[in-house]
Amino acid sequence: GPPRGTTPVEITVTGAGALEASRTAPGAAVDVVVSGDPGPGPVIGRTYVAAERVPLLELRKAPAETGLGADRWVATLALSRPQALRLIRAEGAAGSIRLLAR
Repeated sequence: GPPRGTTPVEITVTGAGALEASRTAPGAAVDVVVSGDPGPGPVIGRTYVAAERVPLLELRKAPAETGLGADRWVATLALSRPQALRLIRAEGAAGSIRLLAR
């Protein structure tokens, strides 16, 4: 299960094929990078690290949905409550969320 003080949270990410190809193991630490769309909105083109060194519990290809990009993945991360709230908010407003292996 997730480390003490964290909870598993699923977020949709893009560009995670490289992590899968490198066989990043469950439990490996990743950074979560959020990039906003260049248009109007709360993140307005800003790119920032939303969470650092969080355990990746699972990574799987997202089901195909009409009108959405094909390179979508579902990542289950072990997050603290503040990290979870920040990422859930970012997921709704962001242009993309990516994972970087540590």
